[in-house]
Amino acid sequence: MDLRRLRAGEVIAGFSGVLLLLALLLPWYTHEVATSFGPRPSLPSQNAFEALAVADLLLLVVAVAAVGLAITTAAEKTVAVPIAYASLLSAASVIGFVVVLVHLGYSPAPGGGVPPETRVETGTAGGVYLALLATAAMFVGALFSMRDERLSKGGRLTDQTGKPVDRAPEAERLATP
Repeated sequence: MDLRRLRAGEVIAGFSGVLLLLALLLPWYTHEVATSFGPRPSLPSQNAFEALAVADLLLLVVAVAAVGLAITTAAEKTVAVPIAYASLLSAASVIGFVVVLVHLGYSPAPGGGVPPETRVETGTAGGVYLALLATAAMFVGALFSMRDERLSKGGRLTDQTGKPVDRAPEAERLATP
């Protein structure tokens, strides 16, 4: 594993994957009981794993895949696998962005045994906005990763694995028939 192989796109995507993992653990929705007088008691907030049914698992897979792009790029000796991985991650990050965007306007029912006749006001918390930012940045990182096929910094001679060499390799000469 060589961390020098990481380019800006993989770093952005990997960091965004970590942010999305963190966003899944932060509160997504807050609940307050609406009363006409007195203090307004608040109910416990819900994170993505408590509020979402299947979307939380989909977002978890997308976040792990983004971190996996950085690991794959550092471990692979060629650029073909990371570029293919980045193209799949770009599609997955768009799906994740749409899922978070749909749940931004979603208002889940509060947990905790609240009677149905009680009016509860639900609001969005910081976790859903962080998830939206992370999936958008993940898409940008995947696009940068697909665009940049270099193994090392520009201007330096390298072999096929990306390690620096003193001179360019000789071209293979084939005999004419």
